[in-house]
Amino acid sequence: MKRFFSFLALVLAVNLSISQANNNTKNYFVVMKVGSNLDYSSKSQRDSEYFNFFMQNQSLQSFINQQPIYEIHKAFPTAKSEYLKRVYLVKSNEHFNIEVFINRNEIELIEQVNEGETLDLPNDFITIDDQSRNTALDLIRAPMVWGITKGSQNILVGITDTSFEISHEDLDGQIAVNLNALVATSTQWGNHGTQVAGMFAKTDNSLGSSSVGYETKIVITTGTGSIGINKLLLLAQQPNVRVVNASWLSTCTFSPIENAVIQEIINGTDVTPPVVVVAAAGNLNTCGNFTNYVYPASYPGVISVGGINHWQPRNTTNPDPLIGNKFWEDICSIEPLNQNNNNTFILNDRIDVLAPAWKVYGPGAPGAPGHPGYSENAWNYYWRQNGTSFASPITAGVVALMLTVNPSLTPAQVRQIIKDTADDIYHIPENQSYTVLENIGRLNAFRAVTEAKCLLETNHTVDLLVRDNDGDYGQEPNTSSIVMWQSPEVWVRNQPDGKRIRKHQNPTYSVNNNTNYMYVRVYNRGCATSSGNDVLKVYWAKASTALAWPQHWDGTGFFPNNGPLLGAPVGQITIPQLQRGEDVILEIPWQVPNPNIYVGINQEPWHFCILARIESNEDPMTTPEIIENDINGLYQNVINNNNIAWKNLTIISLPPDDIVTDSETFINGVVAVGNNHNTIRDFSLEILLDNETSDYNKKLFEESEITLNFDDDLYDQWVSDGKLNDNLEELKTPRTLLVKGESSKVSKITLLPNQIGTINFKFNFLTKELLDQKGKFVMHVIQRDLVTNEIVGGETFNIEKYQRTPFYANAGDDKLVDRDELVTFTAYQIDKDAVYNWYDQEGNLIYSGIDLQVVADISKKFKLEIISLVDGLKDYAEVNLDLKNNHIYSFYPNPSNNIINLELKLNYTNNNYIMITGIDSHNSNNVYNYIVDNNNSSLPVNVSSYVNGKYVISFIHNGQVTDSKIFIKN
Repeated sequence: MKRFFSFLALVLAVNLSISQANNNTKNYFVVMKVGSNLDYSSKSQRDSEYFNFFMQNQSLQSFINQQPIYEIHKAFPTAKSEYLKRVYLVKSNEHFNIEVFINRNEIELIEQVNEGETLDLPNDFITIDDQSRNTALDLIRAPMVWGITKGSQNILVGITDTSFEISHEDLDGQIAVNLNALVATSTQWGNHGTQVAGMFAKTDNSLGSSSVGYETKIVITTGTGSIGINKLLLLAQQPNVRVVNASWLSTCTFSPIENAVIQEIINGTDVTPPVVVVAAAGNLNTCGNFTNYVYPASYPGVISVGGINHWQPRNTTNPDPLIGNKFWEDICSIEPLNQNNNNTFILNDRIDVLAPAWKVYGPGAPGAPGHPGYSENAWNYYWRQNGTSFASPITAGVVALMLTVNPSLTPAQVRQIIKDTADDIYHIPENQSYTVLENIGRLNAFRAVTEAKCLLETNHTVDLLVRDNDGDYGQEPNTSSIVMWQSPEVWVRNQPDGKRIRKHQNPTYSVNNNTNYMYVRVYNRGCATSSGNDVLKVYWAKASTALAWPQHWDGTGFFPNNGPLLGAPVGQITIPQLQRGEDVILEIPWQVPNPNIYVGINQEPWHFCILARIESNEDPMTTPEIIENDINGLYQNVINNNNIAWKNLTIISLPPDDIVTDSETFINGVVAVGNNHNTIRDFSLEILLDNETSDYNKKLFEESEITLNFDDDLYDQWVSDGKLNDNLEELKTPRTLLVKGESSKVSKITLLPNQIGTINFKFNFLTKELLDQKGKFVMHVIQRDLVTNEIVGGETFNIEKYQRTPFYANAGDDKLVDRDELVTFTAYQIDKDAVYNWYDQEGNLIYSGIDLQVVADISKKFKLEIISLVDGLKDYAEVNLDLKNNHIYSFYPNPSNNIINLELKLNYTNNNYIMITGIDSHNSNNVYNYIVDNNNSSLPVNVSSYVNGKYVISFIHNGQVTDSKIFIKN
């Protein structure tokens, strides 16, 4: 029985294989019956447009040569299956009569070739990286995977798409083979192909973005739609290609021809291995409804990848109006508060897994002229990209890592592992209207790769882990960074929302409710399921760069001289059973200590350090905890054991104007430094930018003033050591140092046995220096033992600055006055509570307030400093106080025939005299000089002997005339 399928082309994708000068070209798959073919020995031009073909079957030849045909050839010349060997591609035009072909006995099936639709969405939020974490990769636990594998050159991923910017900096070295892919140019869209390939961006190269596949390389070619199906087959036949990706639509209806190609790829042949096919499931109403099937994703055996949001935590509103309350993590709906079920990606029962698909950051081409991202020099561009077109290659990257650790996996096994290890998201209230999610989870790369690895291992053990930093994958010792106190898996929230908002807050205290909540994520990176009897214990200590275990954490340590408690246990919780690769977030309430207890030590905000420890019989400490000179080396213990994690973090937060946020505004934080030994010890304090974002972080020193205010004892110690420092400047403000730039250091500070002191770190952004209205910065303070050069500990400051309305200091106009005159300078008040400080030209603080009153004595300069009490923003203005020149204030009588009295303003003493000169023709040679007494501003002059006439009285200072008057002698 003959069958006919016609698929309308949707969005024409660039495809060199089928392009013709004639824009009306149409392409058809023709399946010949067994024993028949469309092979020809030669062809000749029939007329100006069509060809004649010479075949063995004369009847078929006569028929073919009456049709409007440009070309005939095998559709899948590399296929091994007998069915696909009988499929031909016929190129014709709008005059092609399908019904005539259907009536031929030699023909089994005809399908019009669909030229495809790329499954991205319009991008209306193009941005360079905003210094936030890659939330797409965080969501799928990608960083944990890299502790197992970063890929292999023996496992390649094939991508067929539109065109590619192959010279993009983040694709450099990532393309293992280029099978004649169309190269993007500055005047042609190369965006989709570049973006899809960009999900395999070069990683750890200090450029652009990361990819889950890390070192996984790709093979690229051009082709989408039904022709893309053929290109998938071509890719699958390339050496070492074990995964192929299709981020496009070929049809909205099942095609047996396409399906035959897909099955040959998945099942392999006697000369090619089985290859995993990963495809995008579609967006919104790709095929008319969000529950409809989209192909090739919906063909049997294909890993069909739907889309999920990832950009911000649930139930939060971003201050950026373009983000608002959209893109909630693990929510299917793009706008979860809009209950329109069509406001989501495709959700059908053929989907196997969901992966990040909205605002996925990665490389892209700049587009064509007229596009917002276009520029002739805009190559090496980066976008936030939308669509399952990008969820699919993310998943393909995970598959490549699975095959790297276990190359024997079949496509069916890979697909089943991806489904079985996905995280349940149906329990989330905003997802429960989509019942199909009962059987579809969100991709968990770590669990999937762990499962693949463990299938090869025979000695299965439990390995519980709390990560120390972003580069920690569980290895022991952890040598990924010198910063061991920045665990991303430990955080505090002021309310019990930390399981969905995994962002650390400074702990807060309230008389009515001092309960905060500690959260710790625990992984099982082992291949055995944990017992469910393991215990997580958490502790607090006052923020310090010199913490030891256990005395600073167990409630037995106090500040010297009968001071308050150094730290104490918070609580413990049983860790539930965790399967291999599984993780859990645990919540422990915390009664935050009253900060008033510590005001006698330092009155400024002083936050806390958090310690998390897993105690387990089945997974004990790998390395016995070090005790040296009766001091437990907590820093080294954290390095050696993945059961211990540490969080020493102060959040410096400048929220947006008029936006209610979940954090208070903090512009400073106290950190303790100390000597835990029973002997005198020398230390240094290093101030370093975070390595991972150092290029961006340099702006921190340009845009802000960072100051260190020592307590009395620490300052005295530093002074006695000679004030040794690198790149710091001591200010006139008592005990205060200004950070001048990168690599600043308190080079030496000698501490007495068990001495503890405090330093207040303050961050004031300068309104005139703001390079960006928004920004995130990371700065570390590291205490180092100068005897051993070993790190004792540290504190990290995360500085978050959002868009705010700037103000500018204005001290009013310069003043020109006489000596001893009372002068008032008035600062223009800003529209928020602020401090107004006035400094003399030596930098000494001379007054705080709006109005500065001074008595003029000499010319001088004053500096006004305005510091907002709302957000710590700061600006300066200068104003000059200048003395007028010496001048004749008054003289009388005029005219005079005897005595004239001169009243002088002596603003500048020394070298002053009065010169009186005749200016008439008869007295012009008469000149009289009178020395001015610097202690007497009145000068009587006897003019009785002068010739009558006009005279000029000149005030001379340092040889210069500073004032003159005219009087008449009569």
